[in-house]
Amino acid sequence: MSIGADQVATVVWPFGMKDRGPSLPIGPAVSWEQVDRDAISSFAREVGPDAGATVDRLESTLATLRDRWSVVREQLPMLGEHQEALFEHWRRVPLLRRMGALDT
Repeated sequence: MSIGADQVATVVWPFGMKDRGPSLPIGPAVSWEQVDRDAISSFAREVGPDAGATVDRLESTLATLRDRWSVVREQLPMLGEHQEALFEHWRRVPLLRRMGALDT
């Protein structure tokens, strides 16, 4: 499962994203506003033997995505309203928000 799967595959940006939560619960989290490090840790304990390594890998991947975004965002064929929806989603999800803003 990928937290980004909802952003990539299940809705047309930016329409409908604000009113949707994750397709599946992430640990105890049933809304994007509840997806934080604790929710990911809980989910990781449910599905795998090394929850700490899973959370660390996810956080390092998110940090890399955030860093790379600033390099490629102007090169992507992405509408401004779609970028704004992505920025809003990143601000809305505690796990993403703690990585730092995308729109800087």
